[in-house]
Amino acid sequence: MIAPTKGLGKGLSALMAEEYGQEAGVVVDRLGALPIDQITSGAYQPRTYFDQEALKELADSIRSNGVMQPILVRQLPEARNGALYEIVAGERRWRASKIAGLTEVPVIIKEIDDQKALEMALIENIQRQDLNAIEEADGYQQLMDGFGYTQEELSVVVGKSRSYIANMLRLLALPALVKGMLKSGEITAGHARALLKASDPEKLVQEIIRRGLNVRQTENIVKAGGLPSKDNDEWDGQTSGETIVVNQSDGSSAKHNKHDSTPPSVKTKTQHATLVQYAPKDPDIVALEEALTEHLGMRVVIDDQGECGSVTLHYRSLTQLDNILRQFGGSL
Repeated sequence: MIAPTKGLGKGLSALMAEEYGQEAGVVVDRLGALPIDQITSGAYQPRTYFDQEALKELADSIRSNGVMQPILVRQLPEARNGALYEIVAGERRWRASKIAGLTEVPVIIKEIDDQKALEMALIENIQRQDLNAIEEADGYQQLMDGFGYTQEELSVVVGKSRSYIANMLRLLALPALVKGMLKSGEITAGHARALLKASDPEKLVQEIIRRGLNVRQTENIVKAGGLPSKDNDEWDGQTSGETIVVNQSDGSSAKHNKHDSTPPSVKTKTQHATLVQYAPKDPDIVALEEALTEHLGMRVVIDDQGECGSVTLHYRSLTQLDNILRQFGGSL
């Protein structure tokens, strides 16, 4: 395993300090300007989503005030699509400068290896809070897969707790549909964390959008074990002992409290209500799922049927699957 580089959690400025350069393998080169078409996106850029309206606003500012902070770049070993340099930190400024019509931008050129390039790009974006949760988690996973970091070492690199790193990495186990919605801002990281425990996160995320559910309502649904019936549009999203709105045969609505002694399935001749049956997952099973998810680094779902059941592991890559198989004495 690679030992954590001393002091990285202090920020990008520490990485760039001249006295720090020798220890970190970073050689401070020079400050200057480069033609904008000689620069390309960095191979280790963790950020993949750029808000176009925000870029236009930054472009307007650049037209008025110029680029206030140089873009950090490194020279490519060979030209890539005509470019001679790739961005380590500052891609948003570069994109906005292109929109603003600039022909050259201020840069700091450094000799940086791949590991350091990813570290710098990740730290800069985290400090600026420019990354969505999936991009941040992807950056952590890249450092782990590509350079052998442990979660503990990552916590030192980025100045976050180990539990924070672990929780971020868990988001990568979500289905592609859910991750895409998190990237685009349709749901929040709070929604995503709740969806990790959902039996059908893709179905639930669509209901979050359709009904405009907040994080608490989403958590309550997951705790209750599922969604109300599809045609019950009057349901208010509360499933933790609060009242549940139900549809009746006469078109009106009634409310039922989950703690009432009368079973929800009881129907009378005058009131034919369609009440949703909830079967909350056993707390011990939920705790076991969380413990296995934390230990294995992938989402684990346990379907307990009493004397039997099943365990489902959600892996993100063949490498991760191979690591799990090795723990069981096999490999791909």
